Amino acid sequence: MAGPRIVTLVRGHRLLKESFEQELDFARQVMESVDHGLTVLDGDGRFTYVNRAYAQMLGLPASALVGRTPFEFTVPDDHTQLQEGRRAREAGQASSYRTRLKRTDGTTLDVIVTGTPQWHKGRIVGNFAVIAPLRELMDDLCCEERRQA
Repeated sequence: MAGPRIVTLVRGHRLLKESFEQELDFARQVMESVDHGLTVLDGDGRFTYVNRAYAQMLGLPASALVGRTPFEFTVPDDHTQLQEGRRAREAGQASSYRTRLKRTDGTTLDVIVTGTPQWHKGRIVGNFAVIAPLRELMDDLCCEERRQA
């Protein structure tokens, strides 16, 4: 009698796995489709995921960023903003701040970073951040004001 029960368990496991893979694929498509940078950091403040848009802001492939920290790609004078943002997220609060990224071509890029804590089972295990180029946001704001005028 254990045979049919095992078959049912295996079938259920397979369906659950397929469902999980579909959800994961959907999440990846969403994260890669946004125009702004999207990053996920672990509890130690290291990138576990960066989308293509963020990698392009820096001029590096996404794979070259995983395991590294935002401090490596931020103008040193702006490290205080990063530290304050991280403290806020460690305290369970979202935060937004302006900073400058160092690009591989030697230029800097003014951005707005909005970060939020990543929770798991009631505990903060890292954070998510959206990184938007300031010039792009200003252009969007100006266009919106023109449309309303």
